[in-house]
Amino acid sequence: MLCTVPLGFSSRRYAANQSLFPHPVKSQDGYGVLKALRQNPALATIPFIFLTAKADKMDLRRGMELGANDYVTKPFTRLELLGAIAPLADKNRNDISCLI
Repeated sequence: MLCTVPLGFSSRRYAANQSLFPHPVKSQDGYGVLKALRQNPALATIPFIFLTAKADKMDLRRGMELGANDYVTKPFTRLELLGAIAPLADKNRNDISCLI
């Protein structure tokens, strides 16, 4: 299941097998959400892709060190986004997609 993460996200509320996170949001930044996901055994293996305007190498490095599967900076093309999603989606071919 591919889900986008809405504003006011709580890692206890949503389960999916891929997350696209619009980084940052007002309630919690993507690093905090990713850290919470990785600390929760039930959610720790969910692939996580940052979608962000933060293009600094230190921001990218921090996201990858926390366990993000990819880090896509805005503006991005449809092909760039699909290129980030495709390898993860191939692993979960039998799942359905959703938007929350």
